[in-house]
Amino acid sequence: MNPPPNILWIGTDEQHRGSIGCYGSVNCRTPHVDALAAESMVFDQAFSPMAVCAPTRASILTGKLPSEGSVIGNGDMEFTMPFREITKKEVPLPTWVPALKEAGYRCVHVGKWHVLPEWEDRPSHFGFEGPDWPGFGQIWDEEDYRDYRVSIGLPRELEFSEEINALHPMGGSPFEPKSARLAGPVEGSLPYFVAEKTIESMREVASAARAGERPFFLRCEFWGPHIPCIVTEPYYSMYDPAALQLPENFGVLGENKPEIHANMSGGWGIATHPEDVQRRFIASYLGYVSCIDAQVGRMLAALDELGLAENTIVVYTSDHGDSLGAHGIYDKGPFMYDDIYRVPLIVRWPGTVRPGRSDALVYNMDMGATMWEVAGAPVPPGGSARSLLPVLRGEAANLGREAIICELWLQWDFYPQAMAHSGREKFVYNFGGTDEYYDLATDPGELRNRIRDPAVRDRAQTLKTHLHNWMKQVKSPMLEGFERTQAAKAL
Repeated sequence: MNPPPNILWIGTDEQHRGSIGCYGSVNCRTPHVDALAAESMVFDQAFSPMAVCAPTRASILTGKLPSEGSVIGNGDMEFTMPFREITKKEVPLPTWVPALKEAGYRCVHVGKWHVLPEWEDRPSHFGFEGPDWPGFGQIWDEEDYRDYRVSIGLPRELEFSEEINALHPMGGSPFEPKSARLAGPVEGSLPYFVAEKTIESMREVASAARAGERPFFLRCEFWGPHIPCIVTEPYYSMYDPAALQLPENFGVLGENKPEIHANMSGGWGIATHPEDVQRRFIASYLGYVSCIDAQVGRMLAALDELGLAENTIVVYTSDHGDSLGAHGIYDKGPFMYDDIYRVPLIVRWPGTVRPGRSDALVYNMDMGATMWEVAGAPVPPGGSARSLLPVLRGEAANLGREAIICELWLQWDFYPQAMAHSGREKFVYNFGGTDEYYDLATDPGELRNRIRDPAVRDRAQTLKTHLHNWMKQVKSPMLEGFERTQAAKAL
């Protein structure tokens, strides 16, 4: 009998899937992720359930969309955690980690955590071993990282140059500077440190895994390329800002948009800079991606060196994307564009997964449901996540979904949204503004909201009905607002 597979999960934070070569990047080089993709199943229609950090990371662990009983926001507010009782007594957040541990897996987490919207949220609270950095983490100020820099002969304090700061009237902003060059070698960078700690953990669990005594689940989560894009050479100068090919929707809001889209264009204080400064920021972001790609190469090389690659599932994904200037917006927020909601999802499993591409409609959180099945445990009811094993094993072409459902509850403030996405077209419900419909075959940049176009009324209504039925099925808190606004929004 074959021993159970090990699992190496590599996650990035806020990575636009178009920054990866195998997903069609025209600007950024990612040779190591591309090499992994050549040996993997690459999912072309993979989605984030809610394109905000903590909610998606919670959904990956629970297999549930926010409305189904997971987390609905990043903020440290009691009402952002619906799985808690009104009495404030904590109700455990059910995850697949106990099932993996019961199946004999050693579970280790390295890097960004950020699952619950509170500072003392830690991987160890969910059963993981590892450095146990809490919440979002201190990123570049993390003490373990600073200690590591000293241990390799670098200054504890970081030296930045060519800083780009937010340009808006708030008088300050989180994650400053937005972009900068970090002095010193790449070995002193945060991505290198995260990969180094992951490789250390890999070496620690290797002997038991090779002997078939105890498999491992090792999760590496990078803090990037999320803002701040602080990048060392050679990656900071790897891409010429003036030579970047920008998409047709760069800086272009488009037609018939909800008012919130224009209102939030300056939310991160980047889109208000001149184009040359924005290009410099994007070049830093892409350099950050390439730096992370190099670290992926180091981790995969270590897996080979330790003789673990043939019996290890490797997953590469991101929690959500980044607008990167499309529609005059950066980061994420109350808009459900594909730049933010479609994510990379790459799975290698030697001897089981035939390399190729899949157009199945999937979530990154489906890998959570897959973990339950790998552990030999049933996927708990009440969540939208489904195991990917039938697709990965070639037993099915898809998971039977007509459309993917995604949600947004809040990012900075409440703004309920929900989306039904068929892979070719999408309907977006906005509680506080006009709804949206995009035909992605003719408008991949999502520049023309055709919600009032009679030519597509029936197609929009089909997706709208699908979304409405889902809301009723799960008793979504959005349901009443959806129904009460439909008389005024009738197609």
